[in-house]
Amino acid sequence: MHAITDIVLPGWVVEVKKGLRSSRNLRANLMELAYLLAENQDVKGALVLDEPGMTHKRLDREWQEACKVLRPDIVERLSIVTVRSGELAGIPNGPAAEIRRVLADSVTPVESVQEEVLPRPDYYTVVLKLLVHRWLTGRGPASVRRLQGMAGCSYPTVASALARLEQVIARSPSRGVALTRFPTDAWRELLAMAHRVRSTIRYADRSGQPITPSKLAQRLEALSLPGVAVGGVLGAIRYDPDLDLTGAPRLDLSIHSPDGKVNLDFVKDLDPALKRVDGHGEKAHATIHFVRRSESLFEVDEVGRTWADPVECLMDLHEMRFESQAAQFVRRLESAEARSP
Repeated sequence: MHAITDIVLPGWVVEVKKGLRSSRNLRANLMELAYLLAENQDVKGALVLDEPGMTHKRLDREWQEACKVLRPDIVERLSIVTVRSGELAGIPNGPAAEIRRVLADSVTPVESVQEEVLPRPDYYTVVLKLLVHRWLTGRGPASVRRLQGMAGCSYPTVASALARLEQVIARSPSRGVALTRFPTDAWRELLAMAHRVRSTIRYADRSGQPITPSKLAQRLEALSLPGVAVGGVLGAIRYDPDLDLTGAPRLDLSIHSPDGKVNLDFVKDLDPALKRVDGHGEKAHATIHFVRRSESLFEVDEVGRTWADPVECLMDLHEMRFESQAAQFVRRLESAEARSP
């Protein structure tokens, strides 16, 4: 990977942004450059995005939206340049020759980002959570093939998990499988090893003035990260606004990572004061859990916020020792009202 230093180029106004992930920030930077070009008719402008956290398709879509409101003469002189692992790309066209030359002189190597590599998923617990999810949301039986596709494992692996749950499942005439009741014993076993099977990572605020979980969730929303969902108390209240909880003690996030690889650099953007901690001796202000199945089951609301599924939120409540609220949450989800469309 590379870091790009400030760029000075005659006849150009060049703005460099590292790791930009938010559409809001992209628009603001494009508008700022547009204002400068409007005041300087003889210069060109380039927004250089160093290792952006947005896909090329998404950047192109944002560019098309910007073109609708910018003057044509400004659009002709403005462009976006992306640098990903040393590879250059441009929007709407490839980077101008002078930009290519100056980038070659302005790139300095930095330490590579270390990916978090997670252990192999425990597919028994994956299948168990899928069945609990269908039970709590009233979705009815699912075929073994359907469970296999949702879990991302082999048919025999799903069959083995179902054999362990034989006492609490029933098979429909159409060969579908569903729980007959909430699997209390299996659930207790899952909670006992939840930290391991979810590869939980905890962060504590070291500044002495921690940002509230709600504010951290707002910052997460601005980052527009794919595959990252809010759970915990905030997520549970989203599913049950009448839940007996006053405020969230921490921000719980679920990350969809079926391949077991994840980059946690975004935590620095949430709050630089958040530092990773081991064990439970220090209070966590943010906690990350990993969802390892093929289908995340995350839900996106009407304003685009991503929420962890009810089962992950329920596990978060148990982890925070909100046992009575967890029981209330289950009763709410099991109710006819919760299952109605």
